[in-house]
This record gives sequence, structure tokens and C-alpha cells, in this order.
Amino acid sequence: MSFSWFYLYGKADFEAAAAKAAEAIAKARLQGDTSTLYTALSARGQALIKLNRSVEVEGVLAEMLEMVSRRKKLVPGDELMLLELAYSNSIAPESVTQILKIVRPFFREPAFIERGDKLAKNLGITE
Repeated sequence: MSFSWFYLYGKADFEAAAAKAAEAIAKARLQGDTSTLYTALSARGQALIKLNRSVEVEGVLAEMLEMVSRRKKLVPGDELMLLELAYSNSIAPESVTQILKIVRPFFREPAFIERGDKLAKNLGITE
């Protein structure tokens, strides 16, 4: 999983980041590791946005929404950068809104809370 972040942020090699995230997704699915799966989906979604592959991003967000809706084990906050990027690129605003509504109450770090509140305001989330 760490290689996808390295390629995403360290090298800005979005093709490699998407590929490494796909590998982590496949492995996490096999192992039933929903926390790693959720994080890897976020990394893949971010890379796909950078590659202008919005239809695939919509699929990633739909899967993440299904996970949070079913209260799967995950790390709240891992999705925030993806949600911000999707919002700023007008990708799947309904999924972005629904995911944020579910995960935002679980943010614990002040930076996540602040960014989550800002995104919620931009999306018109009032609760």
C-alpha cells in the first residue's frame, strides 16, 4: 500500500500509483482487510482523478460509499483528500456528499475536522 502513496505524492507518477493501489486492493480483498481496502481505494481514486479517468473514480467512490454505509472497519480521514479532489473536479457529488455525511462525525484529528467541515459547507451539508 505504501508504494501507491509513494508514487502518488512522492513521484507524481499517477499511472504507477493507480497500478500499485490496484494491487493493494486485490490483496486486501483476498485477506478481507477492509481498512487497507478503503485506504487503497482512496489512493486509487486520487490517482485516477489525476489521470482524468472520472468514470473509474465514480466506481471507486460507489464502493467506498457501500463500505461506509455498511459500517465496515476503516480509518476515517483516509478518504478526505479523495473527497476534496472529487468535489473540486465535479465527480460524483452525491457519493462525495453521502460518504462525508457518514464519516465526518468520526474524524478525531483537528486538521481532518477542519477540512471535513469546510468540505461539508461547500457541499451544503448542514447537519
